[in-house]
Amino acid sequence: MHYLPCVKGNLFTFEKPVTLNAIEAESLLAEVKSSNGKLVVAHYRRQLPLFLKVKELVENGEIGQLRTVQLRLWQSRTPDLVTKSGGDWRTDPAVSGGGYFFDLAPHQLDLMLYFFGMPISYDGFSLIQDRDSAVADQTTGTILFNNQLVFHGSWCFNVAKENQVDRCEIVGSLGRICFSIFGNSVVIETGDGEQEFRFDHPENIQLPMIFACGRVFQRHRAKSISD
Repeated sequence: MHYLPCVKGNLFTFEKPVTLNAIEAESLLAEVKSSNGKLVVAHYRRQLPLFLKVKELVENGEIGQLRTVQLRLWQSRTPDLVTKSGGDWRTDPAVSGGGYFFDLAPHQLDLMLYFFGMPISYDGFSLIQDRDSAVADQTTGTILFNNQLVFHGSWCFNVAKENQVDRCEIVGSLGRICFSIFGNSVVIETGDGEQEFRFDHPENIQLPMIFACGRVFQRHRAKSISD
């Protein structure tokens, strides 16, 4: 945690994974809070038009009362979704903290918090199925949100290429919303039929989040000065 002194009273955007484990994350949070700093994690997907649309559909009650959320991310041992780089740092626990789950799932879980708020309770487990793997390649989790909304997540990183899945379904009393976290379309299905919304992501996919962070930092700095 050599970077802790740097966050004192400063404004930061951190790439994920922010830390290698929960203990480090709690220490970082305590340091930021104690020094009137501000830290934003670069979960940039929540500012993309596709996910703003999902949030709009949910909050406008387009599928009625929310019932359950089913998320699956099943990939091969060399996922097509990750940016290729020299060496596979994602499967080195000393660098990544926990494999592909630590790299890909934060985007998904952050969106769940963005759509549904903070959880009431949560549980899950991870395990290594492939003996040649140094990190978990199978994770299952459940989350209970407010209004009794239940989330089920399944992450598997050792399936065959033809069995790869990236799908999230939000099911309500009047229909469902289906989309891929790493895709470019949203489909809503209700008794009135099916409607698809397609989106082109910006060339610099993090740019909307960067602008949003700038606005947050400006408000935080202005409040600090006025206080």
